[in-house]
Amino acid sequence: MAETAVSSPVGQVWRWKSLTGTKSLAVEHPGRYTLELHEDGRYSIQADCNVGSGAYRTDGSQISLSPGPLTRAACEPGSLGDSFAALLGSVVRFEVDGDRLVLELSDGAGSMEFAAMKPIGLKGSSWLVRSYNNGKGGVVSVGGDATLHIRFSEDGTVSGSSGCNDFTGSYELDGQQILLGHMASTRKLCQGKRVMERETAFLTALATAATWETRGERSQLRRADGALAVDLVSAVTGTVRYPADAILPPGAEIKVSLQDISRMDVPARVVGEQVIRAKGIAAPVPFQITFDPAEIVPRYTYGLRATITHEGKLIYTSTQVYPVITRDAPRFNIQIEVEPIGR
Repeated sequence: MAETAVSSPVGQVWRWKSLTGTKSLAVEHPGRYTLELHEDGRYSIQADCNVGSGAYRTDGSQISLSPGPLTRAACEPGSLGDSFAALLGSVVRFEVDGDRLVLELSDGAGSMEFAAMKPIGLKGSSWLVRSYNNGKGGVVSVGGDATLHIRFSEDGTVSGSSGCNDFTGSYELDGQQILLGHMASTRKLCQGKRVMERETAFLTALATAATWETRGERSQLRRADGALAVDLVSAVTGTVRYPADAILPPGAEIKVSLQDISRMDVPARVVGEQVIRAKGIAAPVPFQITFDPAEIVPRYTYGLRATITHEGKLIYTSTQVYPVITRDAPRFNIQIEVEPIGR
């Protein structure tokens, strides 16, 4: 997919693609690590599951970034969030070449390469809810087995699930401002007082949203005072099911892959995946795969595949296609069945 062509590093969201030098690496999920330089001398970053800001100064092609506040949420194992934030503090020079930004590090340590990120609007997008403002000065993670999600339709309708009940309403956009109308909710009798309290708190937080911002895999709705209202992530979710009487051996790994399966004559391209250690986990096994919506092409076809391996040997696999994301396919609560090899 062609990136957005730009002529300046300022006012553009950049996603981190690679690091070259003494410690070279290719960034597996560029949309999780973004940098934006603002006109007022401030910058904003997305460092995986954390967000931060700071100040920057330029002199010709020289640049320095002074770190500011950064949230301290615990990201998934293997996260590059801390390394990303630390590397930005050692940047000394920049070069822009169309849709490419290179930041040179001090002491000849190498350079960071970025690509201009395609802007993602809110209309027509779907999101999984990661956390929300509890109205008591704190942000609460959804956690557990609950799946809260929200969709902003092209026609100005907003709908989704608050965990047990479904809700629907309307929304209006004016640039980065958002106005949400009254939300009508179904009236299912949900099990547990805590579930009902969570639904009420989430819908209350959603109603306070005044602005929105999307960066890579993440989107945030904020209140008029700038406080976080709802934190969202682009993801597909569901469960992997294997026979109820099956006992997976210690060390078995469950892998769920989100794949581009548009072309039958070439191997499927992996867009994202999650690997789960089977120790102590009973079926069905929940999964959540995040992805950058900028990498999704509406005319393409995407699907899920699940496998279970032990000591490098495939012992279970899914045998049918599970379409997701495009062509009105679902994104949430997808049930994948796997069967033993050799049945």
